[in-house]
Parts: sequence; structure tokens; C-alpha cells
Amino acid sequence: MSADFSFIPLLTGVVGAVLGVWITISRTKYTAYSADFSKRMEQLTALVDKLGECACRYWIKDVSDKLKVEADYILGLRSSLSVAIDALNKDYKGFNGKQILDAFGKFNTACTGHNFPSREMEPGHPAPLAEILNTAENLKCEILRARKNNYRWRDAVRNPKA
Repeated sequence: MSADFSFIPLLTGVVGAVLGVWITISRTKYTAYSADFSKRMEQLTALVDKLGECACRYWIKDVSDKLKVEADYILGLRSSLSVAIDALNKDYKGFNGKQILDAFGKFNTACTGHNFPSREMEPGHPAPLAEILNTAENLKCEILRARKNNYRWRDAVRNPKA
């Protein structure tokens, strides 16, 4: 037996162990990343639904839940949605595409446009319920498209700036 022959199994074992550790760490990071990203996407779509519901209630003058029809509450929800989109843009590459910003702008206009905070509509113009619901679904579709496109785990997480 030569020294070279006994060194090969040892080297193979060390390389295999290092590779196994690297694979385990990479898989753990991806699992944590994907779970966090999915949870944030769910929260974002729930916020879109909540804002859409409150805006619809506002325009039809529903008084069954006074908080949900307050103009300040709707503006607060809109602000929360904007902050959430900005936070995701900072944390994940490719999230804040032109399509998401355009869809968010149209949804924002549908919810708080027209003559908001006045509930009076111009003669011949019904409450913008269909517009609110359509733009909400368009925004959610764009968010989910970004979610699907953002699962390239190696490139998806932004490097934190020091």
C-alpha cells in the first residue's frame, strides 16, 4: 500500500462532506427564501382584496361597518399597499416591474380616483365597482406573475446594501 492510495479515499470523503454541507445550506436558504416570499405575496394579495372591498363599500355608501367606509381608512390601506410593494421591490429582484406599477396605479385610481373623498358621482356615471374589481384582479395577476418569475432562487434575493 502506498501513501497515495490511502490518501485518495480520505480526499474523496472530505470533498463529499464539503459538497453535502454546501447542498444542505443552499437548500435551507432557498426554503426560507421561498417560504418568506410566498407569505409576503399572500399578504399582499389579501391587502389588495381588502382595499378593493372597502373601496366598493365606500362608493355604494354601505354603512354596515363604519370603519371600512371611512375615507381615511381607505387612504391608509392604499398607503399600506404602496409600502408593501416598495418593500418587496427592495428585497426581491424583478418584483417591481412596469406591469405591477401600472396595475397598481390603475387600481389606485379606481379606488380613490373620480372625486374622492366625495361620494357623489357625476351624472350618468355609476359607482366604479366594476373598475375596482377588474383592476384589483389585474394587479393580483401581475403580482402572481412576478411570484412565478421570481423563483430563480440563486438570483432572486437582492444583496443587502451595506
